[in-house]
Amino acid sequence: WDTPATSNFIDVTSEQELRDVMRAAYGNERASTLLVVEFYGKCCNSCRRLYPALKKLAKREQDVLFVKIDFDECKELCRKLGVVKLPYFHVYNGSGSRLADFAGSLDPVKFKRLTDAIETNKSTHLVKQTHKVRNSLHNQA
Repeated sequence: WDTPATSNFIDVTSEQELRDVMRAAYGNERASTLLVVEFYGKCCNSCRRLYPALKKLAKREQDVLFVKIDFDECKELCRKLGVVKLPYFHVYNGSGSRLADFAGSLDPVKFKRLTDAIETNKSTHLVKQTHKVRNSLHNQA
């Protein structure tokens, strides 16, 4: 987690920050940005092994916004969102509706579940909003 990820892969450290990211991603026009949230733990070996593959996926899928949330720093948020094991993923569409949630790993079947969720839910008229979101969040800081 110490190596930088792509600009469309950001850390979120609170429930309010997640709300801000979602608000910026969807905006008033309810843009079609797909949001993938990874819940991880620094002591989770599966999470550590999965991270390089997620960075590659984020680099390849520049029109998708990837968010990572540390379970240990955000336990209450994780409980509210139904995170039951690590690593865990939520996929949200442009209107903020949760499209999928599942446990993940580097196991080819489980990782394919993530890539399939992205491919299935990407809009054919996808608007590149990730830089707008990143700039909006940067300006709020």
